[in-house]
Amino acid sequence: MEDAFHRANLRGASFREKNCIGADFSYADIQGADFRNA
Repeated sequence: MEDAFHRANLRGASFREKNCIGADFSYADIQGADFRNA
């Protein structure tokens, strides 16, 4: 299962790219503290 998760992370580079670029994910994290609390 870990391998599948790793593959998903590699294939879903968009998630990392968004995080690096500071796209909606970072913006949502800053604006919506509920996400961190959850």
